[in-house]
Amino acid sequence: MNIRINVAVVGSASLSPATTKVLRTRVLKLKQGDTGVRRPSPPDPSQGNAAAAKLLRRRCNPRLTHASVARMYAARGIALATAVSRAGDPEKSHEAPAATAINLIKATLPPAQPLLPLARPHAPAAASDGLRRDGIVKTAHGPDPGGRTWRKSGSACLVDASIYFFKAYHSLPTGVWSTAAGQDTNGVYGFAAFLLRLLEAERPRVFVACFDASLRTGFRRMLYEKYKETRMGGDEEVVFNIREQMKGCAEFAGLLGLACLSSHVYEADDLIASAARQLRAHGAPFAVLTRDNKDLGQVVRRGGDFLWDYPAGPRLHPAELRAKFGVRPSQLPEYLALVGDPIDCIPGVPGVGPITARALLNAHGDIAGVYRNLGASSKRVQRSLSEHAQQVCVAKTLARTVCDIPLGLSPDDLCWDAGAVDVEGLREFCTRMGFPRLHKRIETVLERVQQD
Repeated sequence: MNIRINVAVVGSASLSPATTKVLRTRVLKLKQGDTGVRRPSPPDPSQGNAAAAKLLRRRCNPRLTHASVARMYAARGIALATAVSRAGDPEKSHEAPAATAINLIKATLPPAQPLLPLARPHAPAAASDGLRRDGIVKTAHGPDPGGRTWRKSGSACLVDASIYFFKAYHSLPTGVWSTAAGQDTNGVYGFAAFLLRLLEAERPRVFVACFDASLRTGFRRMLYEKYKETRMGGDEEVVFNIREQMKGCAEFAGLLGLACLSSHVYEADDLIASAARQLRAHGAPFAVLTRDNKDLGQVVRRGGDFLWDYPAGPRLHPAELRAKFGVRPSQLPEYLALVGDPIDCIPGVPGVGPITARALLNAHGDIAGVYRNLGASSKRVQRSLSEHAQQVCVAKTLARTVCDIPLGLSPDDLCWDAGAVDVEGLREFCTRMGFPRLHKRIETVLERVQQD
């Protein structure tokens, strides 16, 4: 099938004529061997600061939404479909409708197993495997049967689950807990103990655990191939064990009746930001439990919300976050775009350190304001910002969370009821994971929580 026809069919399914034309041009360039992405030149300071700022806004997309990410994946799916048809597979060359574009990109990217295949036993089984077109895997548990809904509760916990899993995985010894097949479960045991301690001490009525499953397949890697590249290596056996243990953590949380989210497209930070926005829209305060306050600080915008490295870390409200970083929480993506983030391999602007970045943002508000007032900076900073304008926009996109993901869960679905926990399933799970004595601890915690 002709490549031009393929793109026309895809475009007619869900894209506007203008978008279809752009995609057709891109695919034809791919056919000619142009596989690189054109990088526009940075704004020219000689054009004037206003012109440079306008050029920057037109060329860059510093904030992605769920819809724009979906379009980006669909466009990538079209390119892959073209590559398949060029390889001489006539059957797959007809996989052109936009409805299959997302599935095509997922089939081509490195495999990432769904983390959360289980739902609470008494809940009706889902019609699908839980993996939606937007890549989100969810475990929904329905409204609190005890009548205690999120509207009546005073606490909500949004947990960056992967961080606490890795904390347990690296701090607990191997060879102590294992499955019958000999696979270590030290990370599962530590994460389970963390959850039980949290539930007993805080008694949250709203609880969401978000797991990372998008290291190799997320949209940020599509935008910038060096993103988190230092985490891509490792011994295959170790990586397999980590993946299996993370599945165990998600299974344990699901058996406890906790709402869990993971995605092959979005990071846990994006899922937390979207859940936080949903709660914020209904006036529900929340705590984000994480050890990473630079990435998730942007989620905390009201006085009643805070970040917390549970259990020993301080609670960071918006005022404490501003005192720590020198900018407002909402400005943290702009701040990271200027200074960079070596942990996530996000590049910074040479010659712009934390002090300069704080001064620029406090004076001009955001990056667009910085470029509108480029003349107010020193010649050295002007030159560096002008030469790295495209990089700044990409870095800001990488650092900013996507907060409008359709999670498919109502706020009531996020409530936790200690009386509806699958006790027998947890007993079997603890035995299978090699720590049967933990079940007694689970029963004690549930009994104490229900007495509250």
